[in-house]
Amino acid sequence: FLKDPRASKQFHLTYIKSHTRYAAYLVGFLSGWCYTHYTSSQQLKKISLKYAVTGTCIGFLMMGAVLFTGPMFLWRSYDALENAIYAALNRPVWACGLTAVVVCCSLGGITLIKNFLCWYPFVPLSKLTYGLYLVHNFIILRNINIARNPHHYDMACMLLNAIGTIAEGTFIAFLIWVFIEAPVKNIFKICITCGKREHNKNSHNSQNDANSERGRSPGHFQENLPRGEIEIISSKI
Repeated sequence: FLKDPRASKQFHLTYIKSHTRYAAYLVGFLSGWCYTHYTSSQQLKKISLKYAVTGTCIGFLMMGAVLFTGPMFLWRSYDALENAIYAALNRPVWACGLTAVVVCCSLGGITLIKNFLCWYPFVPLSKLTYGLYLVHNFIILRNINIARNPHHYDMACMLLNAIGTIAEGTFIAFLIWVFIEAPVKNIFKICITCGKREHNKNSHNSQNDANSERGRSPGHFQENLPRGEIEIISSKI
């Protein structure tokens, strides 16, 4: 795997390919669109606390089933049907469970979970999640590549490695956000704002020109005559 990661079928065909997560992306996209659409149109009503707690528990059970049944396939003999079902359904089931928790907390008023998810330190950390997703593989591969002796892993060692990987990845993601992501977003926002201002200015000028054209009264004979002829006609009258 270290010499040629793409030679590993599990990594190349089922893990790194983005389309293998298509079902989870689709669940998140559709649930977010439905929630935003029905909330903005005021067609989505609050649900009772009983149903909210029930839906939240079901969501946690779905995520727990995905999380804790995966290692069981390593302890048993290989079965193609079982592995195919788990590989196809584990990500969308996890996404559905997470969606159920978020929707029930938003509409059901479960204050304990909602206050935890709305905790203000999560706001800056949420800006670093994608950067952490991009760089964590390199940190893990670097730690494996520099190893000269086999490692004996236990739960404490794995926990320390996980915390270290998250801390290093978060710091690198912060640097990426400060020096790359945030400046690019600001430049893009300035370009869009300037384009909108120019468009609004042109629309305003066009509207003013149209109003000025409507305010004119062409076709009046007296206004189109030279000044001298107007005075002569007026004196004769």
